[in-house]
Amino acid sequence: MSIKRTTKFAALAVGSVSLFAGSAVADPSATGTPGGTPIVLQVATKQMYQASLPVRNGNTKVARLTGSGAVDTYVTFQGNTIGMVWTASDATPNNDNSYFRGMFSIAKLGEKGLETTGPGTVAPKMIAKLQGDRTFMRPQATFLNGGKYLVLIAAAEENGVNNGNPQAVATVIDTATGATKNITQTNGTFRQGTFVNLITLGGNNDAQQYGPHSVCQVNDNTAIVGVQRNNQNAYVLKFSVTDQPDGSVKVTSTRNKVIQNAQHSRVQLACPPGGYKAPITELVATSVEANAQPANIGVRALAFDTNTLQVRTSKLIAASAPNQNIYAVQPNIAYVSPGVVAVQYQEASKLQTRNNGNAHKGGANVAKLITLNAQTLEKLDSANTVAPSARHADACGVNLGINGEPGVGVISGAITGTGPGLMQVHPVDATTGKIAPIDRVGKLFQVSKFSDVGGNAVRGKRNPNNQGRGFIRCTSGIANPGYGKTDGFMNDVKSFTMTLAQGYEAMPTTSTSDVPEHPYLSLVPAAYNAPSAVPGPVVPADSVPPGPSPSAPSGSGTGGGSGNGTGGGENGAADPFTPSGYDGFNPNASQSSGCSVASTSSNAGTFGLFGIVAGLAALVARRRR
Repeated sequence: MSIKRTTKFAALAVGSVSLFAGSAVADPSATGTPGGTPIVLQVATKQMYQASLPVRNGNTKVARLTGSGAVDTYVTFQGNTIGMVWTASDATPNNDNSYFRGMFSIAKLGEKGLETTGPGTVAPKMIAKLQGDRTFMRPQATFLNGGKYLVLIAAAEENGVNNGNPQAVATVIDTATGATKNITQTNGTFRQGTFVNLITLGGNNDAQQYGPHSVCQVNDNTAIVGVQRNNQNAYVLKFSVTDQPDGSVKVTSTRNKVIQNAQHSRVQLACPPGGYKAPITELVATSVEANAQPANIGVRALAFDTNTLQVRTSKLIAASAPNQNIYAVQPNIAYVSPGVVAVQYQEASKLQTRNNGNAHKGGANVAKLITLNAQTLEKLDSANTVAPSARHADACGVNLGINGEPGVGVISGAITGTGPGLMQVHPVDATTGKIAPIDRVGKLFQVSKFSDVGGNAVRGKRNPNNQGRGFIRCTSGIANPGYGKTDGFMNDVKSFTMTLAQGYEAMPTTSTSDVPEHPYLSLVPAAYNAPSAVPGPVVPADSVPPGPSPSAPSGSGTGGGSGNGTGGGENGAADPFTPSGYDGFNPNASQSSGCSVASTSSNAGTFGLFGIVAGLAALVARRRR
């Protein structure tokens, strides 16, 4: 049964319409009337790179240091320009028998859709080959200098220290040409000036690990990175890129310790949604605070000055209770409004049988959301079981619906790689921080056909079957140039949320199949011009027609609807909207975690795809009447 709609075509997105550009108001041009036929919000997705596995020892199995084709992924934007970076599997190893290599691509969102060729775009391109086991891990990216440069940041062992400890390095890409800029600096260079060690630039290099985990632009040529030092401390690091008369760029940096005891911290920064628009003088960050692992203290939030990097205020916002086997871990943070931030974290339990009793893989895990006053960091509200799956979930500020209501999108991926990426949107009051009741029908979105945060993504890393989980992230607020245009791309949609997920083109037979994974860019409708809407399936971006059009069929085809097709459920089944297509979903079980710890609560930490099923079923029923 094909689902059609009478309003204009729309696409799935959970974006933000310039959250800090003023209060959102209803769009007087909205079509339809309240209570009218809902539109189906489809997600437009596109495979950005055809990855492959390296030939190693005569075969192409996923193994230690091979990667999985595409490993960790990251997406950012400025204006309508989209920057993507991921850790790729190279065809040949480096001198340390590692196949990891950084790769990036630049695309544009135009009136007629996603543009991957033509002016202002760069086809997927590998950057210089680095040495060491971990050559380009935990990649991040940010645009700087008015969008002239895309700066790629990652952890690399070849960093001028030569002691095997990965540190935060950066390379500067000219967005117009895709060429790597030559870097000059005061403390010398490495890699002939194409890469720079951001830690050396800051001085006082203690030769320890400094892993980047988040980045936020705070000025035209300056960004701040959340850094974990040696699995012990939490830092924030500021760097700037300055043009030089000879055509090169100068990169300078400084850093500051913000939490003394922060094991397994993964420092996360709250960046205002909608992309950089004006200088930011203060940021709010979050990190685990702990002097043991699992995190025995809890989750801390702090506000700091972006110029001096000095902490203005700091507060423990979620305490662990080791005597009760409850640990607060894996926090991430997002702005809801200038006065409200939201922290999503896991409440986890320790599993005694792994990693000398310090792991939480397999332990109970519940995703929690709390809102805070951005100035005082006082708690405003909280909610439980907020993630589709409590597995390295991420959060981004979103504006959803015709009025651009503020909220938080909590996104997570499948632990096996055989299920989709999902996002649960939680509306939040911009003033009081009150979190709306969870709507598992109308606000649960499929954001990718497949995703992998713990299958091949782990097997191909440095520590398979132990550490090294993958991530699926979201960024929100990219405006749709096709909005309101008669022949525009998804012209009911005002803005999108984006994710770059690693996954398969077709369902593998098992979670450990030696099948390469590819990066998929998805545009998830956020603010849209319709009285009501229900979540729909992921469809190929190139198949999305412009202008008024029925939605893609849900009963057949490759989009992954509710009938026969090639969308992919468990073990090649046609329907990714079935519960079995998502990690063997059990609505009565708490979701085990992947890397540190979770709660002993019996509440479900994952709720599968029933919400999408119900939403589509309701729409079908309405259309039949």
